[in-house]
Amino acid sequence: MLKKYLKLTLLTAPLFLGCATHRETAATDHQQLIFRLQAGINKGGIVENTELDLVPGSPVDGFSGATNRGFNIGARILKPIGYNAVETGLDFMVNSQEFSYRDGNNQFFGNREVSLVQFMVPVLWNFGIVRKHHEQGLFQIKIGPVVQYNLLHFTHQGQLPEYSYNSVSAGISLGASSTPFRFQNGSSLGWFIEGYRGSQIYEDYYNQKSFDMPGSSYAKFGVIFQFNPF
Repeated sequence: MLKKYLKLTLLTAPLFLGCATHRETAATDHQQLIFRLQAGINKGGIVENTELDLVPGSPVDGFSGATNRGFNIGARILKPIGYNAVETGLDFMVNSQEFSYRDGNNQFFGNREVSLVQFMVPVLWNFGIVRKHHEQGLFQIKIGPVVQYNLLHFTHQGQLPEYSYNSVSAGISLGASSTPFRFQNGSSLGWFIEGYRGSQIYEDYYNQKSFDMPGSSYAKFGVIFQFNPF
C-alpha cells in the first residue's frame, strides 16, 4: 500500500507543479513568496481495522482503538502563481492512540498505547476564491500529496500480538485556509483546516497489509500567521 501512495505522490507532485508553471505569466512574476506559521490541534494518525470478520477466530469486539487529540505546528512557504499558489513546508504533529485486545479465541488480552510523532512535507496546489480584494483569494482550497516520517513509541500491558510499523507513509491532503485579518505591516492572521488519507503505518494480527481499512489519516485545524520577512 505504501508503494501505491508513494507512486501516487510522485505522480501528482509534478502535475501540480506543472500546472503552476503553465499558469505563470509575466504579469505575476513580481509576486513575492508568502511565509506562514501555523499551529493547532488534530485527531488521527493510525487508522485501525474495524472489519474483524476478516481476522481468523476474532470475536466482534476482539480488537478496538481509541484516538486522543494532539497538536501540530508548521512552517509553510507559498509561491503565488497568478491568483493561485503552490504551497510546501514542514509540519510537526503529535498524537496518541490506544489499542485494546479482548480476544479469548486467539489468546490476546491487554492494551497497547502508541505515541506517534510525525514530520510531514506537503506539496499543495492552492485555488484562490473570492479574489475581488485579495490577490490570492479570501479563501484558498488546497489539495496535493503529503509524505510523512513517523516516530512511534509503544507501551504494552498484557499478552499482545507482535507488531511492525513503517517509518515512511504517504497520501493525499485536502484542505482550506483564509487570512482575513490584515495588519498595517503587511502581515495577516487567519485559520486553516486540513484532512489527509494515506498508506498504512501500523501492522499486527488485526491490521494486516492485505486488509483495505488500515492506513493513516488525520484532521487538523488551527491558526495561521502570515508574514513577509524581507
